[in-house]
Parts: sequence; structure tokens; C-alpha cells
Amino acid sequence: MKKVNEIKREIPLIIDKIDNICKQYELTSDELILELVRFLDLIHITDQKLSPSYLVNLVWHEFILFTRFYEQFCLKHYTRFIHHTPGKREDANVFKRTIKLYITRCAFRKSCANC
Repeated sequence: MKKVNEIKREIPLIIDKIDNICKQYELTSDELILELVRFLDLIHITDQKLSPSYLVNLVWHEFILFTRFYEQFCLKHYTRFIHHTPGKREDANVFKRTIKLYITRCAFRKSCANC
């Protein structure tokens, strides 16, 4: 939860930005930001192309808008800027690869030491 707390501390406005998503899907801001961080962590550990879930993509779009902090966050935690490159909707294999990697690295963990 370190990265989640860092994001919330440095850009508290992100909570307001994702509030509608939280309400619509009955999730907390912590849950949504944690899933975003997990996805960014996955990008960091692989050279393969990955695809975010719909909700992660929505939160990522909001996070990227805080350009200075987003850049600093990426450099600090991933040693590079992680670009958001939209893909084709029909590229289901990329999303399947993402899910498989997510399951092996993140699923079923109550807490994530690196998050």
C-alpha cells in the first residue's frame, strides 16, 4: 500500500477524480488505485505488451493528467516513464496475457509489499 498512499498523499484530488467510478462500481479509491499500481508493476516486470482492465484504464487516465507527479512516480518506482499506448479492442490475446501475469504475480495476495 506504500505506492497507493503516496499517490493519495501527493495528489489528493485524484480521489475526487475517480469518485464516480468508485460509486458506480461500488469500490473504494484504495481498491482502484491499488489495481492501477499492480498493473504498472506488471508493466515494469515484463517486456511483453499488456492491456489494462476497463476500470484500471479509467483510473490510469486520471492519474496521467497529473503529469509532473505521474512522471516522478514512474521514474522513482519503475526507473522509466510508462507510456499509455491505446491498443485495439479486438486484441484479446494481450488482455489474456495480462490476466495470466496478474494471477501469477498479484492475485490472492491480501497485501502487496511493493504496492
